[in-house]
Amino acid sequence: MLLTSKLGLDLAVGFLWGTLISVVNYGFLQWMIRRNAGQPPQKAALAVLNAQFVRYFVDIAALVVVYKHMWVLVGAAIGLTVMLKYTVIAQYIESRKHPYVSKRIKRNKEKVPREIE
Repeated sequence: MLLTSKLGLDLAVGFLWGTLISVVNYGFLQWMIRRNAGQPPQKAALAVLNAQFVRYFVDIAALVVVYKHMWVLVGAAIGLTVMLKYTVIAQYIESRKHPYVSKRIKRNKEKVPREIE
């Protein structure tokens, strides 16, 4: 019943709008990372930081476009978080394939004397 009402339609349109912007932003960031993979670390980091600023600007612009329609705005805000949730879930699944192994060296409690050469 919610989807057939004006409220449900507004939420769905906003969600689709936010999801579209989120997917485009995620693709842009991945493209920027691949493009700067061979660059020196400082230059690559600066390029990715600039890409982040562009992404934030696009997110804000996407919300400003629909700000007069409250439920479209709410749906867009929820849709903008879709790729974040996707990334968290994908990383969790990947981490389950490769369990974390501590790189700390376990020290023996007994001190072993060094031999004098």
